[in-house]
Formats: sequence, structure tokens, C-alpha cells
Amino acid sequence: MSFLAGLVVFSAMASAQYMDFALSGGYSHIFPQRVGGLFFDKDGAYIDGNFAYRLPASPMPIFAGLGVTASGYWDSHQSDLFLINNNNNNNNNFGNNQNLDSDVELIEVEPRLAIKLLLPGLPGFYIRPQIGAGLLIDNYSVDTVQSNADFSYIHTLYHTGAAFDIRPDVEAGWSFGRTSFGLDVSYMAAFGGFGQMGDVLQEFRAGLFARFRY
Repeated sequence: MSFLAGLVVFSAMASAQYMDFALSGGYSHIFPQRVGGLFFDKDGAYIDGNFAYRLPASPMPIFAGLGVTASGYWDSHQSDLFLINNNNNNNNNFGNNQNLDSDVELIEVEPRLAIKLLLPGLPGFYIRPQIGAGLLIDNYSVDTVQSNADFSYIHTLYHTGAAFDIRPDVEAGWSFGRTSFGLDVSYMAAFGGFGQMGDVLQEFRAGLFARFRY
């Protein structure tokens, strides 16, 4: 109980700065409902920009803001395309090695709410839990090999859809005046249209952030 009381007191005594901006980036991993016959890398990268405003009437540092974020997943591999020559019944097959590419992108705009907690005995260290929810736009282009009786060829599948996402997030860092740096971890679940990947998609992120107060 004494630790919790100290946590509340230290958090309430936090700086009175009312605006801040954070930029973060790092590793991301997606968990689609299904693969849907597509090839793509589930490991990728993300970038996140977050604008926040400290609510002035709150007894603790509570921030309301907006996040704009994107992640990408890219892959490529080679596949043989064949042309079958049936002239004069020779049945000669000609192969041509081609590169197949895939590109999966997620873009989100999320209103966010966060609280900053300072820990007694650790000057400058803080934990900032956050929750965000909003619009997700998903997009992919994936090359596939199609075949008929005489030849095979590359066909690219395209999809653009929309979904609702919710993202809990925890930021842990050290403050140095108006600047802070640290680690950021989040999990996202989204529900909507993801084409051949299904109706539900999840994402895990872990990265570094820099935050600036003004």
C-alpha cells in the first residue's frame, strides 16, 4: 500500500508540460487468421508517431492524443515459369526463372489515452501504459504463378480493406529534461476485411522510442 501511495504522489508531482510528441520504430510480427494461399513474411518493421495532450484538470499525468502508425511485411522468392512447345509433338519445355514479390502494409490512425507513472526511488524512470483504437487500412500485393495448358505466368493479387483495431501499449523509459528515451511494446487486434487473410488480424510490436515535451 505504501508503494502504491508513493506511486500516486510521485505521478501527481510530474512536470506540468501539456504537450508531447513521440517517434518510435522497431520489429513487428503479424498473426493473420489464415494464410489464404499467399506467400508473405510475417516478420517486418513499424514506425509510429504519437501526439499527446496532458489533460490539465487530472490529478495524475493523463494524456489524450492521436497516433499515426504503419508497418510493412515484405518477401520475395524465385519460381520457374515454363513455356510448353507442342509443335511437331516434340514436347520441349523452356524454363525461365522469375522473382516473385509480396508486400503487406498496415496503416492505422488511432485516438489514444495514456497515463504516466513515476516510480519512487528511480529518478527519471517512468512507465506509460496506453490504449488506442481506431481505423486500420490494410493493403497487399502478392505475386502468384498461374498456369494453363501451354505456359505459366505471374499474376499479382491486390487487396485494400478497412478494419477496426484496438492497441494496448506499454512504454518504459528515462526522462532527461524535456526528452525521454526507452522501450515500447504493444499488441494489436483488428477486425474487418483482410482479403484472403480472413477477418481478424493480430500484431505484436517491440521497439525503441524518443519522446519530446514542449
